[in-house]
Amino acid sequence: MSTIRDYRIRLVCKLRPGKEGLDNFIETLRLGGWSTEGKKFSKKGFEAEILTSSLREDEVIVSTRFSQPSALEDFVRSAIQSCWYIDVYYHLRGDMAEIAAKNFEIPLVEKRIHRKNVAGVDLRLEAFPSAKALTISYRIGWGELNKGVIGKVHGRIMKEHLDRSWLDKISRWRR
Repeated sequence: MSTIRDYRIRLVCKLRPGKEGLDNFIETLRLGGWSTEGKKFSKKGFEAEILTSSLREDEVIVSTRFSQPSALEDFVRSAIQSCWYIDVYYHLRGDMAEIAAKNFEIPLVEKRIHRKNVAGVDLRLEAFPSAKALTISYRIGWGELNKGVIGKVHGRIMKEHLDRSWLDKISRWRR
């Protein structure tokens, strides 16, 4: 079964101009119910952390530790209030990369960029076969967020992983 090390989700938030930059971003998350400790955030057992911000403080890069699409959507729903848009990056390795490539019906045999559309959002899939890795990215704003795009894209990327998780839970209940 895949672990959190097999994939990472990073968010790049383009902050709205005229706001107080990073401080406003942190305050927006706090108002969204996220506990903050410096540059770390948590809510209901899910965690995220600001990795860096641009020198002009007009962009913030956040690393998340979410496996559930609802936690990712909750975080994005809070964060987007101080952003023009958020770019979502899935960095997948090993079995997770192969599963996602299979889900999107793309070969993971040559370094190449593929484009797919899921739920009205354009995805960019970049394959790195020598590292057995795949990076999937897309941009989300209020319109996409309100259409439930995060759950749809996350479900497509993690389909087999999520299916296995439910099967594992059911088999543990039977024991």
